[in-house]
Amino acid sequence: MMSAPRRRVSKLRQLAEHQGISGFVISTTPNLRYYAGLSVIAAERFVGTVIPLDSEPVTIVPELERQSLKDQRLPFKNILTYTDAEGPRVVLERALRGAGLARGTLGIEGFLPYKFFVAMSRAVPKAKLKDTSSILLDLRLVKTRDEREIMRAAAEAVRKGIDAGIEAVKVGATELEVSFEIEREIKELGCEAVPYCLVLTGKNSVYVHGITSRTRIQKGDALIIDVAATREGYFADLTRTIFVGSATATQRKVYETVHKAQEKAIRSVRPGIPACKVDRAARGVIEHAGYGKYFVHRTGHGLGLEVHEDPSLAEHCTTMLRAGMTFTVEPGIYLPHKYGVRIEDDIAVTGSGNIPLGQCPKDLLIV
Repeated sequence: MMSAPRRRVSKLRQLAEHQGISGFVISTTPNLRYYAGLSVIAAERFVGTVIPLDSEPVTIVPELERQSLKDQRLPFKNILTYTDAEGPRVVLERALRGAGLARGTLGIEGFLPYKFFVAMSRAVPKAKLKDTSSILLDLRLVKTRDEREIMRAAAEAVRKGIDAGIEAVKVGATELEVSFEIEREIKELGCEAVPYCLVLTGKNSVYVHGITSRTRIQKGDALIIDVAATREGYFADLTRTIFVGSATATQRKVYETVHKAQEKAIRSVRPGIPACKVDRAARGVIEHAGYGKYFVHRTGHGLGLEVHEDPSLAEHCTTMLRAGMTFTVEPGIYLPHKYGVRIEDDIAVTGSGNIPLGQCPKDLLIV
């Protein structure tokens, strides 16, 4: 039975032939996992897989990763390594020339660091380097059932982590103390990483991408908990807003407005509509309630091997939704110098509508 990376590489080669591309060099962590089954952090050292159209892919890694690769069940066994003293250029040239890619059009990623772009250009000066990020990402847009189940498991861990954080919320506790309980619970449940765990109370909650701090929680605060975690490389991303001790009439109105906006946006999700229609559904509710200028971001973003990927549920995004696409739906209202409210779920498009991959309770909660 063909492995998932081999099936994906086969599809990639079919697209390449139609677009006049001779081969690819993939080098970002998500694409290495997706196309090469490779779990290696591409930091300052070059890590990449050369994918020709008619021969076996070749993976290039630093020598220090050799043992790690031996312990992984890789679908492609052709591995080249280099030492820190050597650098990657010589083995990169050997791999590209050996794969017949010294000429023609070589597909690379837009996120390739400039120093590696230069090394590649010098290794095969007669090849044309072309940004093929859109091709690589397009194949990742539609998730298989297996991928969605991994994301569902990640989201369940995040939900339980948020529940653990809520149990730690009390007047006088710090944002960091609550964040610690969330991260501990998520990792105990099997997620390998928690890239961010935002706990933002009171005036801090107006910052969409705020920084969790030693700020102490006070009675009457709105408190946003926004957490992303990965399982087998796939992301979940959930947000819940709660209130501490009490909630004013205005806070309740803002919360219910965001809740209704999210509900309407989720109801609108189905295959065959442009992504911007989901944004318009949420934005219309918030604007009708008089808070339009306080909804300062898009309604959602794609979710998968990256926490922010296509499709973008933004005002002018014309990407058509397809069954198997996965993304967040997360409208919010942020009142300057007061508080913010955001509710975020993870959604998968189905053949006729959508299903949740992860969600938190929606009833207004006062702790």
